[in-house]
Amino acid sequence: MITGVGHIAYTVKDLDATLDFYCNKLGFQKMFSLKNDDGEIWIQYIKVAHGQFIEFFPETAGGKWYDDMNYRHIALHTDNIHEDVERLRSLGVKINVEVTEGLDGSFQAWVNDPDGNPIELMQLTEKSLQNGND
Repeated sequence: MITGVGHIAYTVKDLDATLDFYCNKLGFQKMFSLKNDDGEIWIQYIKVAHGQFIEFFPETAGGKWYDDMNYRHIALHTDNIHEDVERLRSLGVKINVEVTEGLDGSFQAWVNDPDGNPIELMQLTEKSLQNGND
């Protein structure tokens, strides 16, 4: 039985910029790294929530940059999207799409990480279709 998302993995061009964005701006926790035979970080894990992680493969440590990836976006739940958007803006993060109500009844806003990967910030509401409401 599938019970949730274990991790999402990205190859990144600049691990320091990526960690700054995901840890210092989005507020996730740097967990552990795995190193290759040369002692370079091969995979860096950050914790999103209990049992949920994002893996980053630095391009410099042999990670392959894929131009033809089918990655679309990651959605991160928030309990106060307006507050989070203002906090991110104050940290210098460009807000690509301001808070709007989506067709699913949820609030959403959009940013990009340092590699240009789109991130949807999403706040569920009583009207959100994800809640099973009609």
